[in-house]
Amino acid sequence: MLRPWPALPDILSKLTAMSTTPAATSSTLAQRCAPIAAPDKNPAGETDVTMPWKSPAEAQGEHARATGFRHRQPPDHRRRLCALTRVLALGVLVGGGLWGFLLSLGLISEAAGLWGVAVGVAVAPITVVATPLYALFASGDWTPLALNYGGSVASALLFYLGAALASD
Repeated sequence: MLRPWPALPDILSKLTAMSTTPAATSSTLAQRCAPIAAPDKNPAGETDVTMPWKSPAEAQGEHARATGFRHRQPPDHRRRLCALTRVLALGVLVGGGLWGFLLSLGLISEAAGLWGVAVGVAVAPITVVATPLYALFASGDWTPLALNYGGSVASALLFYLGAALASD
């Protein structure tokens, strides 16, 4: 009959063989762990002194002395203004882009009908780039050009302003 676990005497014989090594017999576990267990002694045998709590300003000053430069957070109103300009830039980009795209689809609808609109939606990047130029040269209408390209430029400038406000 096979036993799934080794017999208890086999385990005990292995443990006694491991515990009788010369390193184990030289000192007991309590003696080896005594320096670790002493709460007020460090490994050098000196008494530890508890350090007082440091404020964030003190810790930041120590960091500045250690690294050579000081990291300063921008004031709250600058961070809020930065977030506001970025949201405004995203709004200008999305709003102007969608409005210009719909205007471009209207021009394609007049020139090529429903199938032209279907193709214009399928190749939307080409529609956004080429249709405002077609409208400018064919009919002199600069509105799609101002919405598509001008909205992108205005959005880029607003993003740049937001990044400039965030940095020091």
